[in-house]
Amino acid sequence: APGHDWSNADGICAECGAECEHDFGDGDNCTICGKPNVEPGDANGDGKLTAMDARWVLQYAADIRKLDEHQLKLADVNNDGKVSAIDARKILQMVANQV
Repeated sequence: APGHDWSNADGICAECGAECEHDFGDGDNCTICGKPNVEPGDANGDGKLTAMDARWVLQYAADIRKLDEHQLKLADVNNDGKVSAIDARKILQMVANQV
């Protein structure tokens, strides 16, 4: 969208605060603002934030499930560099706020 500053790649114009109407096409990033086509907390990568994502995070924290580097980045919703039950709790809070 012309006239907006999408340089921060979070889908919010740095100048006016407008939200990008994303066009992900066939790519991983929006063709307009560059925001990644992922949602923080979507640990299983199905494109939806659900309690199942929190379950995967808890399983990882209990050393029952392996997560790849990309999944670990999405699972670390509090950005402390670790994936733990705290992240799972935050994901559940995020899911509850979607209702």
